[in-house]
Amino acid sequence: MGAVGTVLTLLAWFFLVGGTWRGLARKEPLARLHYLGIADTLGGLLLLAGLAFRHPERWLQLLLGALALLAWGPLTTYLVGWGATGGEAER
Repeated sequence: MGAVGTVLTLLAWFFLVGGTWRGLARKEPLARLHYLGIADTLGGLLLLAGLAFRHPERWLQLLLGALALLAWGPLTTYLVGWGATGGEAER
């Protein structure tokens, strides 16, 4: 179980660092926000999954953290993007 947790943690860091690097390379603010939001949510979920394999006694706290991340991460990204465009939908 420890090896699975280590692999998931390393994969999480790959997404966090790679997605952030790629997101910062974008010039358009909304494209940058898109890459950073995906890297943050996916990397965070993989990191929590890796911690769940390494510390199974903390499964409830890690599950609640994952649910909070799934709810607030994309919602925050959407609200920032919506506010940046003045609430106008792209046509």
